[in-house]
Amino acid sequence: MCSEHVKSKYNKTDMPRMVVRPKQDSLNAVRGAAESRQRFDRLVAEFPELNFERLERAPFVLVSFGSVAQLENMPKPLLSEFLRRFAELPYTVLWQSNSPAVKIPMNVRIPRNVVLVRWAPIKNLLGLPYLSKPSNSQLSAHRNLRFVVCHGGVNTVNELLLFGVPVLGVPLQGDQSSNLQRLVDFGGALMINMKSIATGGLRAKLRELEGNYDRWEE
Repeated sequence: MCSEHVKSKYNKTDMPRMVVRPKQDSLNAVRGAAESRQRFDRLVAEFPELNFERLERAPFVLVSFGSVAQLENMPKPLLSEFLRRFAELPYTVLWQSNSPAVKIPMNVRIPRNVVLVRWAPIKNLLGLPYLSKPSNSQLSAHRNLRFVVCHGGVNTVNELLLFGVPVLGVPLQGDQSSNLQRLVDFGGALMINMKSIATGGLRAKLRELEGNYDRWEE
């Protein structure tokens, strides 16, 4: 039981992602905090293939379809379409593949601006400026991160909400469509399905994200 003298209560929750529901005025939703310099140093040591210096120098896009979807199992025409459109972007594209590079299908050319990594710690990448230069400011995404392409898994969506990142959502299964629809409703995302990508719709969505970047930053 709570004392009547308690004026404020705090609950670790994902309220921003959830639909409207009753809540006491004294209940405050609490989310994450900035990481420390020590955490950043461990991150650099743990993921040397990410080339943090490159990410600090120029804009980049982060691509992740979760821990289950392996790039090696993606149909070759679909993979080729993703790579073809990513090659048109004027940014580095960091793609979490969940697969060793040697398992990428033969005759699939990886563009020079696409960097495949087996695993990417998304939340830590989003917060790089606060990892390398701790700040008391409100959390926001890395200054060079333009947008994220993702599947809409609940953990990924929570991490993106934490840092306010523009999103191109590509739902694959389960609750991912509804998770991404919440981001669309908030005005922070676009969504496209695999069928639309296979028929050439990806280029238009990427251009829409780029062409309205000021809107997404707001």
